[in-house]
Order: sequence, then C-alpha cells, then structure tokens
Amino acid sequence: MDPATVILVLATHLTCSGGLFLVVGRQLPERCGIQLWGLCGLLFGAAFVGRLAAGLDAPPAWGQLSDIAMIGAMLLLTAGLRQFFGSEPLSPRAGLALLLGFAALQTLAVLGAGAVGRFAVINLGLGIAHLWVAAIAATARRGAEPGLQRPLLVLTILAGSQGLASATRGLHIAAAGVDVIYRGIPAQLYYAYSSLGTVLLAMILLWLLFARLNGQLSELATRDALTRLLNRTGLDDALRRHFGARGAQPLRLLALDIDHFKRINDTLGHASGDQVLRAVAGVLARGVRPNDIVARLGGEEFVVCCAAADAATALSLAERLRSAVAALSTVAADGRTTARCTISIGVSEACSALADWSRAAAAADRALYAAKAAGRDRVMAA
Repeated sequence: MDPATVILVLATHLTCSGGLFLVVGRQLPERCGIQLWGLCGLLFGAAFVGRLAAGLDAPPAWGQLSDIAMIGAMLLLTAGLRQFFGSEPLSPRAGLALLLGFAALQTLAVLGAGAVGRFAVINLGLGIAHLWVAAIAATARRGAEPGLQRPLLVLTILAGSQGLASATRGLHIAAAGVDVIYRGIPAQLYYAYSSLGTVLLAMILLWLLFARLNGQLSELATRDALTRLLNRTGLDDALRRHFGARGAQPLRLLALDIDHFKRINDTLGHASGDQVLRAVAGVLARGVRPNDIVARLGGEEFVVCCAAADAATALSLAERLRSAVAALSTVAADGRTTARCTISIGVSEACSALADWSRAAAAADRALYAAKAAGRDRVMAA
C-alpha cells in the first residue's frame, strides 16, 4: 500500500474515532478525559489530511504545521489519560510551552538539515510522546481496579513499542537521509505497524472506557448508595466467592442494629439519621480485619462476617465495634446538635458452608434480639 493511501486510511480512522469519543464524552461527567481523547483523534486526523494535502514531497516548512498538530494531539491524549485516572493534567500554559519548544526545535532542524531534520524531529517527538503515554498507563495500572488491569497492560506495551519504533525511525532518518522516509523495508514495516497501532489504540481506549463503566455499574449494583458498604446483592456475591474458594474458612456472623434509630430520625431529622448511618458504617469498615466482610442489610441493620474466627475472637471484635460506636459523636445536619448512638450485636456460631448461612443468620438475629431485650448497647452470643 502506498504512503498516500495509508495516510488517508489513518486520517479517516482517527477522525471517526475522535468523533465517537466526543459524542460519548458529552454523556459522561466533565473532566473524565474522554472528550480530550476525541479532540486528539480529530486533531491527529486533521494533521494527516494536512500532510496529504500539502503533498508528500512538499517543502519542509509546509509540513511543519501538521507536525505541530500531531504533537498537540499527543499532548491532548496524555491529558485525557491523566484526567481519566484522576490525575491533574498539564496546565494549558505548560502544554503550550512544550508545543512551542517542539516548533522551535523543528524549525532549527529544518534550517539545518531540511526534510531530513524535519522528519527526524517529528519521529523523535512522537516517540517521546508515545513513551509518555506508556508511562502514564504503567503508573495508573499500579492502583487501578481489576477490570482496568489488562487494557492498561496492553496500552503500556502498545504505546511503549510504538514509542521505541518512532524514536528509532527518527534516528534512522537522521543517519540515512531522506531516502528512507518512504522507501525501503524499514519504512514499510514502520507504516504497517503504525497503522495497526493507531487502530488498536482506539480499541484499547474503548476497552478502558467500557471496563470503567462496567465497574461503575457493578459498584451501583453491589454497594449501598448511602454508606458505600456492600448491599444484600454485594453480600451474596461476597459469600459465594468466599465459600467457592478452595480451602474456604468458616465465618461467624455479627448481626448489628443501631439502638433507637427511629428516635434519631424523629428528633434530629432524616438527614441527621443518614449522617449517623454513614458514621457507623465508617466505624465498622475501619474496625474489621482485611478478610472480614461488612454489609448494610437495610435501614439501621448491618452485618459483619468474621473469617476464620473462633468464638472468643468474634466476641472480642464485636465488643470493639460496640465500644467504638458508643464513643462516636456525629454532628447533626443543623451543624449545632451532636448525635450519639449505640448498637446491639448478636454473634452466631461458625458457618462452614453457604448452605448453612440461613441458619447462622437466624441464630445471629436471635442473639441480637436477646441483646436488645437485655437493655441494648451490648453483645450477645447465640
């Protein structure tokens, strides 16, 4: 395939991909990075169209504008990726400074070496930009949720290899001259790999977007919107995973209920009640061990599942949680009143299989009712 056809195909693909990301980005929250991906695609596509319109053999100065647009597009891509992963992108002033620095460097290269200088600098610039993208992806992968791990690994490999290929091509052009820009096996291999990489990049970005949205949908389905603890669906999933694992350890169930919660709602208002629920949930989440499971069953009812705990350990944990909640002081919604509460806890016997879960839950509920009947703010074992 001749270079003009390759450039035309790439320009079409980039423009369509950019338009798609712009449309999708308008439906998502601001500063999520997707719209910057769209602008990157449109600008890169326009740069290829400009290069094609100027002609492959046009004077170097004519193609500099498209080269600057390509570097600008890569800066938009890096900014979009950083926004997508919650990092602060380069400021517009810093981005403009980089762009002007590239333009000045390429101008000097054109004045000194003509077309060879121009193509050497743009390939080196694109190589550095792709390596920057690879570094962003590799850094984001360290703390990313599981669903983003694979696309980020693929993006790191693709952008890193593309960066090395572009930088190597820039050095090759600087050493061998203008004849290797479009001719020869290295040029053909580069254009083939670059074309494939451009197509794959858009697919990987879509993969990242769908993985993020899928994770958010899963979060909505399995997490309580108020406290961010697991809800009943999330608890069921966690129990299935726990007991489905090889060598699953027994669980002891702690059934917890906020004492006189209706009184808090009636006297301080439902907004204050919500604040109390969030505060209690925070105490529970911070107070358990890494392998324990915490969920809100609804209303003022919570559950803690203690993994591999004997009766004494489960009772000790329950007592620590009870004491921590009793010491809790929450500012009410009016900003002046202080809301305090206590909890009652019932502890079940060990549950060794998912089939025994209903029995353990019933036992914990009976112990919880016994704790309330005995005066509340206490722990009772089944």
